[in-house]
Amino acid sequence: DESSEIVVPPMLVLDTETRQIQKQSAGEIIEGLTEEAHQRADSFLSNSSIQEYEELCLNNFPLLSEVPHRLFSHPWTQLYHLEIRHCSLREVPERIWQLTRLVSLDLSFNYISEVSGKFDGLNNLEILDLAYNQITD
Repeated sequence: DESSEIVVPPMLVLDTETRQIQKQSAGEIIEGLTEEAHQRADSFLSNSSIQEYEELCLNNFPLLSEVPHRLFSHPWTQLYHLEIRHCSLREVPERIWQLTRLVSLDLSFNYISEVSGKFDGLNNLEILDLAYNQITD
């Protein structure tokens, strides 16, 4: 079910219903979203070829009010599509400007209220979806 997964093609899926992280290419599963599981997921991410990921989808996480800083500490050099929809984001992720190859950004269905200057440096951005937020400026 797409609404309950974080999918990072081509290798990583986080299923919030089964509470498992699965490495698609090898079938390795990390069970339970405990602190230990988060550490193991971080370890996996830091040891993977993360620079090869092209898409990242973090959708339908109502408790996600901000994107963890450690997510943008990885070198997303090939990332061109980012979705963080139907969460509880109150602001545009602080380090979004680092994703210089980003072509498509979907932050719809959140609680974002201000966007002024947040996308400076994203010169390749062609698609920006901010629908159903609380933007006031």
